[in-house]
Amino acid sequence: MLSVAGWLKLKTLQQPTLVILTYHRILPMDSKFRDQEQPGMIASPETLQCHLDLFRSLGASFVDLQDWLDRKLAGSQLPKLAVAITFDDGWQDNYTYAFPILKAFEAPATVFLVSKYLDTNRVFWPEQVIRYVTIAPQQRPQAVHEWLRNYAGSLPFDDRPLTIEEADVLIANLKTLDDQTILEQLDRSKVSGEESVRQILNSEELIEMYSSGLIRFGAHTRQHFRLNRLADPSTLRNEIVLCKDDLEALGVGKISLFCYPNGDITDQGERFVAETYLGACTTTNGINVADTSPYNLKRFNFHDGNGKSRRLCFSTIGRSLILA
Repeated sequence: MLSVAGWLKLKTLQQPTLVILTYHRILPMDSKFRDQEQPGMIASPETLQCHLDLFRSLGASFVDLQDWLDRKLAGSQLPKLAVAITFDDGWQDNYTYAFPILKAFEAPATVFLVSKYLDTNRVFWPEQVIRYVTIAPQQRPQAVHEWLRNYAGSLPFDDRPLTIEEADVLIANLKTLDDQTILEQLDRSKVSGEESVRQILNSEELIEMYSSGLIRFGAHTRQHFRLNRLADPSTLRNEIVLCKDDLEALGVGKISLFCYPNGDITDQGERFVAETYLGACTTTNGINVADTSPYNLKRFNFHDGNGKSRRLCFSTIGRSLILA
């Protein structure tokens, strides 16, 4: 039923519509990184290709997000069904696995980058937590084990390694804290400051993607701090504004779009975004039309769990539109 609703909505559009497809990590089914990541963050290359095939069969036009916004602002004619593709966080697998597929389809995309993680072996705090809690309790650094136990609730934290699904619950519990506090606790506890294998994009990969003419980049803050957790206005401003400066210094074009980490924002944060960028993506599900605010762009976040087939893809879209 939901898949039919999604299909009907896209086939019977009454006005020019923009659908933004969002992904985080693109990983093959046999990738070792699947065991170190939240399930809602991962789509396989086959899932991405399935979606591009699906929307091409619907007659959709693959568009660059900024180009669509420019045409909307100018009052130019818009495609009946436009599809823009975005990737959040700047994972290296976007280059390895997604980029070749995008080139094959000649589909533009925007990759939202966390500037202080580029050219490093750093990973975000949820991945660090997963690394710790999915090993045997006796192998965990004592300090991090004792700290994380406070947020484990009824999970079998002291008995065995947590499953990825259980780790996801613990991560959700940790989100009651601000990101700086979490990182400080992890920094005090960890043996090594970085992962042994780089998982975030580097400058060379960024330049190659940008030079293709298909990929543009957007800002996703400097440290991936949730903006509604930043009490200091100067820190809030730096996360939003200086990310643009960091990225433009890399020589990968003008950075005109922003993406809210975790979808969280404040009134002051919105003002900084509006003063610095031409548009912003949210984590709210939905479609966009000509009168949608460029600073409140809705997207559909896809992963294998909600999009590995055409039926699931249509169901995810249909569910969002029915509940809207």
